[in-house]
Amino acid sequence: MLLHLCFLKHAMPNKMLILIYMIIQYITKQNWSQFFVHFTVIVFFAILYHVLTRFSDNSQDIKEFKTFEDSLYYSVVTHSTVGFGHTIAHSTLFKRITMAHICIVILLYLR
Repeated sequence: MLLHLCFLKHAMPNKMLILIYMIIQYITKQNWSQFFVHFTVIVFFAILYHVLTRFSDNSQDIKEFKTFEDSLYYSVVTHSTVGFGHTIAHSTLFKRITMAHICIVILLYLR
């Protein structure tokens, strides 16, 4: 409640700040354990994509996942089921890992 009053008293009338505040309020009302489960899955698969790139023989996968940020971006896009399509898995191994990631996301959303 104090955060709410401070924000309203000192915040500029900026729609973006209000949106961020509303998102933070929504997250704090939700079950934090569910948030951390999704966050953990995203980071786990980002690490997996990044580490496996070092052992991949496919030059396209090496190009797509050359930095950890690229792997994290791909993991977030896959996990959120947005799938922009400009970053894709090329090798059979990466396609299988992506399919496992999608199946885990589906199971998490069905809970």
